[in-house]
Amino acid sequence: MKKILLLIVSTLILMAQAPSQNRALNAVSPSGTHSNGSMQNAFDDWLKDDWKPTQKKIQEKENKKENNSSSFKLQDYVDKWEKYNKEKALEPKKASHKEMLDTLPAIGR
Repeated sequence: MKKILLLIVSTLILMAQAPSQNRALNAVSPSGTHSNGSMQNAFDDWLKDDWKPTQKKIQEKENKKENNSSSFKLQDYVDKWEKYNKEKALEPKKASHKEMLDTLPAIGR
């Protein structure tokens, strides 16, 4: 079995052509169209044209938020949390899953 697999792999390797000789590959992506470092150049252009301006906008928005949130107080959130807990305490307590199962005729006690 190993010999057959080795024979198939070696045959495929021998039949394979180098990319420069592969007509189908050259039709899709000719090797002469891209200059050296084209991927790096495209990445550099994307950084300059898209990434950096977007990051500047985000930074400006955060600076505006920081200026507007100068009156932030943790006590405001503590007060809201206390109100929330008081509201929850007034609501009727829901039965637990165990209590609901106990009330079933076939499963319960």
